Amino acid sequence: MPLSLITGHSICKRLSQYLVSVTDDRLSLHFNLNRVVSVMVQGVGGRTVEKWMKFDMSSLCFLCPDIVVLLLGENDITSFSDPETLAFKLISLASQLHRLYHVKQIVLSAASTLHTYWLYSC
Repeated sequence: MPLSLITGHSICKRLSQYLVSVTDDRLSLHFNLNRVVSVMVQGVGGRTVEKWMKFDMSSLCFLCPDIVVLLLGENDITSFSDPETLAFKLISLASQLHRLYHVKQIVLSAASTLHTYWLYSC
């Protein structure tokens, strides 16, 4: 059965904690997909792309996920950063996941904020 890993910054951590605590039968840690895919959710608050690559990426050797959903990038956005650099980091990360860890599908996702929009619109 394929393994899907949802990983990234604090939103993943909070999602995992919520799914464990919720009593609604429609929600579960495996998103009710356990007949077609195994789902694992892991996250660490404050993760940037570089921190994730340094501290978390090596765990893929042991997990061998087929699908990786990355919720990263928001902690990289500062008044000193630019969209091109962040995009390059994310594309580089996705390329490494595919090349080094043979991840078949990679989803890059981020929840945007008004602050993020302002930085990207300048």
